[in-house]
Amino acid sequence: MGFKGGEFVPSVFVGSGIANSISQWMGLENLDLVAVGYVTLFGAMTNLPMTAFAVGLCLFGFSFAPFLIL
Repeated sequence: MGFKGGEFVPSVFVGSGIANSISQWMGLENLDLVAVGYVTLFGAMTNLPMTAFAVGLCLFGFSFAPFLIL
């Protein structure tokens, strides 16, 4: 059950890193896109989008809810 060690943290790092690069390229706010990248990759990796949304709310706060639900 779950993932083997060393699969979760690198994938979340990749999602956040790609979102950070895209935010600099597009001129958007860093934290907004990094939060979306983190939650997006977590939801895609685990195939649990609502759980990823709940984790995103816990980590980044309810002000990010409109971004995270997309």
